[in-house]
Amino acid sequence: MGRFLASGNMHRRIVILILAACFYTPAQAGHTFYGMYYKNVKSGINTYIYKNDEIYQDCTISHLKAKVSSYPEHGTLVLSEGAVENTYSKLLPQSKCPRKVSRGIKGYYQSTAGYQGKDKAVFSAIDPAGNTRYTTIYLTVR
Repeated sequence: MGRFLASGNMHRRIVILILAACFYTPAQAGHTFYGMYYKNVKSGINTYIYKNDEIYQDCTISHLKAKVSSYPEHGTLVLSEGAVENTYSKLLPQSKCPRKVSRGIKGYYQSTAGYQGKDKAVFSAIDPAGNTRYTTIYLTVR
């Protein structure tokens, strides 16, 4: 890439790079995204650990089709449809959106009674553009 920019017509190469950047967006279908979260949960208690709805910067809501990709080893996982509250940091544009509750999928985890230790669950969701998002939730059961 450095040699590409350093030789020949610099202006032409910069225009090509800018055009390439304009035509590539994460919203194109077929992309895969990964996320991870760490949660502490109490042993034997049903706990809300996952939501799959998303609000974009323009305040439109994306309804994602979610499923469990990997179930936990030391407990149960239940998905249910219902109201999902979206909360965003005040640093993000979505914090200004007037509508923050929508329908979505929630995930609830409950460890085997008396179990203490580590567990994890993996969810996958496909957005309307066809992108797949994998979310791994690492659980510390106390």
